[in-house]
Amino acid sequence: MIYTGYAGSQAVLFYYKAIGLQPVIVSGGRIEGYPHCKDSKYIKDLAPRLKWWWPWHCMMNDNNKKAAKQWYIKYYTTQILNRLDPQMVYEEIIKLGNSNQVIICCTGEEQEFLFCHRHLIKQWLEYNIPGLKVKEYPHPSQYLALPYRCK
Repeated sequence: MIYTGYAGSQAVLFYYKAIGLQPVIVSGGRIEGYPHCKDSKYIKDLAPRLKWWWPWHCMMNDNNKKAAKQWYIKYYTTQILNRLDPQMVYEEIIKLGNSNQVIICCTGEEQEFLFCHRHLIKQWLEYNIPGLKVKEYPHPSQYLALPYRCK
């Protein structure tokens, strides 16, 4: 099974591993405590480009969230997803999961940003891989007392 989910701290990555999910990081930003989670996997080709962050952030600050979302979807789709082979990405995700359940993680919280690129990855994979269903894992704050710092 493949999930998507939020992973803004090392504690969240440890939590996912403890319940049997292998995190696969697709974040363009920094995850608190990472790279101390050395056994986490990372697919850099799916990470958004940081140079997009400023124009998107400016639109979000101008309270133009709808336009910001449309702009981001366009750029992420044309500059990232359309340049990749979905079958090869799927096979890489499965390989990185090492026969475990996989969770595609990034730092975008759905409540804060209304959407995240991991949801675009989910839709893209489901559309291109027949029979594949990807589920969003519930926000880990339901299970963890965040923030948490590992020693």
